[in-house]
Amino acid sequence: MLEFDESKHEYRLRGKILPSVTQIIKLISPKFEGIPEAVLEYASQRGRAVHKACEIFNNGQEFSEPLDDVIVPYLDAWKRFIDEKHVRIISSEQHMYHPTMHYAGTFDCIGLIDDEEWTLDIKAIAKLHAAIGVQLAGYNGLRNAHAGKIHCNTHCDFPRAAVQLKPDGTYKFEQYNNRSDFAVFVSCMTVHNFIGATK
Repeated sequence: MLEFDESKHEYRLRGKILPSVTQIIKLISPKFEGIPEAVLEYASQRGRAVHKACEIFNNGQEFSEPLDDVIVPYLDAWKRFIDEKHVRIISSEQHMYHPTMHYAGTFDCIGLIDDEEWTLDIKAIAKLHAAIGVQLAGYNGLRNAHAGKIHCNTHCDFPRAAVQLKPDGTYKFEQYNNRSDFAVFVSCMTVHNFIGATK
């Protein structure tokens, strides 16, 4: 059974550490040279808080304490997206691993839009970037490997999109369609594994 240590963001399968989708695509993710460490840490903490708020909402749970005022508009943006796109939540923050490629990841959301199951990634960042498409392709690789086990009966390339939540309560829905994205993900994984093997 797949185990996930949230504090380390570490996946283990039968005692073996599996690389995560985000670790694998780190090579092509944006770099933040010149930005103070305190600013990056604040953005990271805010992002985690936004994801947690969306997860609680997606699962229909009650909030144990009032949300920070900074987080409220991001959650409002997510609610607005759900309402305007008529999204039905199928799964939220689900951990999964690939049985043959030996990597793992956590889906922000799998949602039904117009009778299609979308792989959705929640982003509380200032700018979307091309590596997100590769990230989502990695998640789809996990879904394809487990098709039929999470509300999907056929092997397919699920539609994928990022939902950029903004501090003014609005959102941007960005679909990623590049068919080469999974090939790029596999290339990143090859390099990631090579670097790990030479350490």
